[in-house]
Amino acid sequence: MYYATICTMARNEDLWLEEWVTHHVSIGFEHIYIYDNQSRIPVATQLAEYVNEGLITVEIQPEIYNKQRIAYRRCLEKYGNDSKWMAFIDVDEFIVPKRHDDIRDLLDEYLPFGALGIHWRVFGSSHHTERPAGGVIDNYTQVISFDPHIKAVVQPEHVSDVNTVHNFKYRNGYFCVNEDRFPVATHWSYHVSNIVQLNHYYYKSFEDFKAKIHRGRGGGGHRPLEESFADFRRQASAPVQEDLALRDLRDAKRACGLDSPAALKAHVADHALGEQAFIEGIVQAQETGDARGAADLLRRALRCHDSPEMLFVAARTALWLGDDDRFRSCVSRLLVDVDCPRRGDAYGLLASRYGAMGDAATAERLTRVLAE
Repeated sequence: MYYATICTMARNEDLWLEEWVTHHVSIGFEHIYIYDNQSRIPVATQLAEYVNEGLITVEIQPEIYNKQRIAYRRCLEKYGNDSKWMAFIDVDEFIVPKRHDDIRDLLDEYLPFGALGIHWRVFGSSHHTERPAGGVIDNYTQVISFDPHIKAVVQPEHVSDVNTVHNFKYRNGYFCVNEDRFPVATHWSYHVSNIVQLNHYYYKSFEDFKAKIHRGRGGGGHRPLEESFADFRRQASAPVQEDLALRDLRDAKRACGLDSPAALKAHVADHALGEQAFIEGIVQAQETGDARGAADLLRRALRCHDSPEMLFVAARTALWLGDDDRFRSCVSRLLVDVDCPRRGDAYGLLASRYGAMGDAATAERLTRVLAE
């Protein structure tokens, strides 16, 4: 099972698609589902190396009304059970975590919720009339709007349907929140992007903008030409704020060697690592006193595996690390199942915890129960 994936739809995005894919895998998205809406250069052909490395799955999306929302629904139905988190964004949108090197570390903090809504920072044309050489990240660095719209990274198990490309229906009392953990009931809320932002390159150059308008909306239909061109002229004279967060992040990932499909695959390969390999690594880190290494392996392991054996090792390691929140979580999951084969061991860990806290009486009572 993947921990973090993306679903998107693309049509004639060959000029920027590889840059977009490389960025998102470099920040920890393990797989990307691309619905190809009749691109002149098929996505599977352009990104064949990424497909061969198992980083991308390409589906053909026919020309139908409201095609993007239907593609999202199909992706949830077909692949939702294979992902803990799934982001629904466009190819002109780049997720930029600002306090985490890896998007998975950020998503760990929002597990109690159905989705994390990430706000747009809309980037202008940077006064480009013709398409400049190079990619999006280097050529467009000026923010013209801190927009209230969000795109969602959802937990598919808590989603019941797609409302729009921006928001979803949730089940069992779950809902979408912004980075401040306040609910986002529709497709927008007050803008906040201190922890993570969504760079939306809506305009690019005027040459690219015209092509976008003629291509039409992902949801179906076309934008009125004169209204759209007037909008472009307005953004060209709007006040701007320089934002280099994405460029700096890209450069840092390149410095780590994350600039080829093979390197990217290795970077996000946790989902393919077996439970026993994680356990052996955690035990070795404990034996050598490597607390930081043990904590890192533990966090990564629990994204992929939740068997009783893994939960027991996690609880034992958390006790050693002094991570009481994780200890409580893992022990609770072991104790709630009366048939759990590690239930007795969990009580033993609980006794050790009370003993370490100086509560000898409770520790002794637990020890007596275990002996009976």
